[in-house]
Amino acid sequence: MRTVSFSNNDVRRLLKKDFVNTFSNTTGDPTAGKSIWHDPDDLPGSCARGVGGQNVQTLFMTPKGEIFHAANGFLSPDDLLEEIQFARDLFAEMGNSAGAVNEVVRRAHRNRLKELGYDNSQIEAAVSDRPLGTFGMMTEIEPGDIFAGKTKREILMGNAFSIKHPMMDYRKFEKDPTPLVGKGKSAFVSTRSDGVTPERRSTNQDDSPDGKESDNRALDLPRGIPILPDGFPKNQ
Repeated sequence: MRTVSFSNNDVRRLLKKDFVNTFSNTTGDPTAGKSIWHDPDDLPGSCARGVGGQNVQTLFMTPKGEIFHAANGFLSPDDLLEEIQFARDLFAEMGNSAGAVNEVVRRAHRNRLKELGYDNSQIEAAVSDRPLGTFGMMTEIEPGDIFAGKTKREILMGNAFSIKHPMMDYRKFEKDPTPLVGKGKSAFVSTRSDGVTPERRSTNQDDSPDGKESDNRALDLPRGIPILPDGFPKNQ
């Protein structure tokens, strides 16, 4: 997402205009999936939406650090733009609502899922304590897209998180992200643009090719995306 989605000009423009952007490195987190180290100059290969959901989560928070929208796994520039626009509209609705903000968040995500074609039984299965009922859709495929079912489920579960846990404090999420990412273990094996998996199959970014420890917090991020500050959020 760093080299593709967050480098998209439309994405950068919206994030710079309407959001305060930050990130937190999940390397070493026990709930994060394994991944393969890439050289900085590797050109990105193709990636389906939702892949690497235990490695990457996109969270939209209020200035107080309350999560009102979340998306799991890889998002293409177009996917990310949709999530940004939805979050922006929802935040405006929250500010204009005279009722309970939690209910505004729940209703907005339920309505969104219905607009995306999910039926009530699928939505209820996702927000219940028995989400195994949603695994059947992962077997669905479409011409040219063997991950169509996984993508469909990741979209469902990402929106269901905000229905079940509206306005979760980011500190609670940092301690236990499993309500969004699940408790299973995964491995994210990505290829370069030429379809080749990197020869160095390290699962730890600290294993840099030159044998020196890399600074995971000194990633080449687009301008305007700072490192998560200590004690975030600050008093506004």
